[in-house]
Amino acid sequence: MAHFANKNYQAAIQDYNKAIDNSSDWAEVFLNRGIARYAIGEYRDATKDFDRTIDIDNNYIDAYYQRSLARFARKRYEDALKDCVRVLQRDPNHALAYENQANSLLALKRKPEAKLAIEQALKIYTQRNDSEAIKRTQNILSTL
Repeated sequence: MAHFANKNYQAAIQDYNKAIDNSSDWAEVFLNRGIARYAIGEYRDATKDFDRTIDIDNNYIDAYYQRSLARFARKRYEDALKDCVRVLQRDPNHALAYENQANSLLALKRKPEAKLAIEQALKIYTQRNDSEAIKRTQNILSTL
């Protein structure tokens, strides 16, 4: 799956299609195809791939997170928020889920809750000493 690593997403999608033709119950392939589809703006198809990933393995946390991004991109903010909550129930230190939760809450005009979510992401990034993420979340906080 070198195409995916090289960000040649169209070719990667073709590779994943072939893998799916050989085995339609391989969650990781659906997840990766969904990520590739998301990367090229195919948010509806990406969502379907993440749905299939979850159908195969309903404990696949990254599938819920990726689906939250695709749902957000499709302006399905309530659904994106639900996926973020699912991720955070399973992994309370998933900082990116807090960020997307904050974005979804902002889109729903729920600013106080969004601020709490982004503060939680910042706390996690600070514990990890992730300077790039700290800067990004501090910039978001400064606008709230």
